[in-house]
Amino acid sequence: MDSDSSSNNEKSRIDVEATSVEEFSPREQRSIIRRIDRRLVTVTGFMYCISVMDRTNLGAAYIAGLGMDLQLTIENRYSLVTLLFFITYILFQPPSTVLCRKLGPRPFLAFITSAWGVVLIGLGLVHNWGGLAALRLVLGLFEAGFFPSVIYLLSTWYTRCKFRR
Repeated sequence: MDSDSSSNNEKSRIDVEATSVEEFSPREQRSIIRRIDRRLVTVTGFMYCISVMDRTNLGAAYIAGLGMDLQLTIENRYSLVTLLFFITYILFQPPSTVLCRKLGPRPFLAFITSAWGVVLIGLGLVHNWGGLAALRLVLGLFEAGFFPSVIYLLSTWYTRCKFRR
């Protein structure tokens, strides 16, 4: 029984590996790519827009009165809070890329996006500059994995282009 089940598993594994884009007609290939574009690129593009917005929102909030409320004008606190985000963003990008490969891009992106949303809610509730600095550090940690994970996810769905002459 074990040899039968192992041979069936081997056969199904080979069948799955044999499936490729070339088995579909050009019309079916275009339809599949359109569906991928519509779902995957739209969602990741929306997520990227949110990423850019929360990086630039600190400046807008500062102008709107956050600087005075949290005393960010004292001893260059605003510059420090801005810098802290990029320190963790740069330091944690390589490890998060490795972690994404180990866990898979879908669950990893779901986790970091959810965690990043919780941090953004926390940024709206902060009452002192130390809390703002700590949350910006954590935000940089979670956003560090976003761009490499999206690139990896897109590379798993799209094949290399074959140029015709």
